[in-house]
Amino acid sequence: MFLGKVALLLVAFAIISPHPVTCNHRCTEEQKKHILLFCKGYIKKGFPIVHPRIGSTCCDKVLEVPNLDMQCIVDELTTKEKEDKQLDLDEAKNLGLRYLCSPFYEPPPRHHQVARYKQIAAT
Repeated sequence: MFLGKVALLLVAFAIISPHPVTCNHRCTEEQKKHILLFCKGYIKKGFPIVHPRIGSTCCDKVLEVPNLDMQCIVDELTTKEKEDKQLDLDEAKNLGLRYLCSPFYEPPPRHHQVARYKQIAAT
């Protein structure tokens, strides 16, 4: 009987307590400005595609955004910022900063490296 009450209390507590992800941690205007300032070379439209290095100022600013939520940064962009030819932002590249700056992200191997590995394994 006692274990049933404890289990019921635990279930009730789990339902009532808010989940940390559902809290309203949104990015700030200051974080958006930092991303636009320090990552502008990485989020411009066109080529060459340049990736920021982990530990760079750009990645440090990306890691300050709650939950690495780069969609929040894109949502915070004003119409003027989106249409600004000087900024020339690529929203997809902006969203990709989440993965490129994550310390757990490992880029896929280059094609020639995979081919070389298969060539060595075949011999």
